[in-house]
Amino acid sequence: MFDNLDDLIMHINARTLDRLHDLMLEEQARHSDPMARLLQLGHSYIRFADREPHRWELVFEHRLPEGQEPPDWFREKVARMFALVEANLRPLASDRSAKEIKQAAAALWSGVHGICILAISKQLDVAGVDSVQELTHSLMSNYLKGFVDTHD
Repeated sequence: MFDNLDDLIMHINARTLDRLHDLMLEEQARHSDPMARLLQLGHSYIRFADREPHRWELVFEHRLPEGQEPPDWFREKVARMFALVEANLRPLASDRSAKEIKQAAAALWSGVHGICILAISKQLDVAGVDSVQELTHSLMSNYLKGFVDTHD
């Protein structure tokens, strides 16, 4: 039983995050190279949002009432998405600190998420983008090249 509508939506969104996480794990497992695995994560994310836009949008559009925080179990589901990115960044930039890896994962994934939002809302069509996957690949590969090859 659910406490209220927000609780129900949180549980639906948790199931969506589980499905997305499973897909990302399954598809990245096809690659042994950390760079290829990272790129695959981005492609999997975009593909999931394209195939299940209403579920994907609900995860990011639902707002809890002011002052109410998501439960810890939900935060853990979100955190493990970023953990996938962090786990594959570490071997590529082993001289980077844990804080730098965490920040890079958040920056990279925020960029992929932004592409996803623009694609779902058809805003990339207006901008003349032909391939969301190519745009995602370009963003990720160029960001990763800079993160791996340069040091502050």
